[in-house]
Amino acid sequence: HSTHFAGKGARVMLAMDINNKVLIEQKNQELNQVIRDHKNRLDDILSSVNEVIWSCNAKTYETIYINDACLEVYGYTPADLLGNDKILSDIIHPEDRFILANALKKIVKEGKAAFEYRVYHKDGSIKYIINQATYKTAKGGQPAVINGIAVDITRLKSMEDDLTTNRNEMQIMLESITDGFFAVDTRWHFTYINKETEKLLGNNRQELIGRSLWDNFNDAAL
Repeated sequence: HSTHFAGKGARVMLAMDINNKVLIEQKNQELNQVIRDHKNRLDDILSSVNEVIWSCNAKTYETIYINDACLEVYGYTPADLLGNDKILSDIIHPEDRFILANALKKIVKEGKAAFEYRVYHKDGSIKYIINQATYKTAKGGQPAVINGIAVDITRLKSMEDDLTTNRNEMQIMLESITDGFFAVDTRWHFTYINKETEKLLGNNRQELIGRSLWDNFNDAAL
């Protein structure tokens, strides 16, 4: 700054040592970069898994994080779902919405819950989902959140239905034959008895299931 000193023109200068400030800023930049690197690495890991990993506000149910697996499972991108609680609630099968409502109450009350329900994929197909979620209480001014993992079990459900159909068809066939048929496990305990075997043994099949074959064929055992 211009001034006069002892009758002469002069300049006043203020010099400040900002070395510590610069070092702190550099350290903050390094820490922020480390945080960004860790976040990017975590995002890469979470984006590579098939399960939908998500987090939402425990009060408003607004989605605050969801990984890329949501595109395959739901047909929507993370950008579609972040900050939105409507899409994920609207795609739930109408008959299963009460399941989600009860699960949310259980999560808040007990801290966790596992629940199965159906959703409509964006392409119109139905997906079977198992969700496991936990409640995280509010800390440091941050809102309470619900974190969860959603697994698409549609293929398993289809296989289960096929097995059930095959088993029912097999049972119908075994019940229709005129010969006695039974099955036992490795300990010779009855696991299945058709109606003809039931007649031959003179016992109700429900009484025989789980019992040893040799209890009914003592002479053969000897």
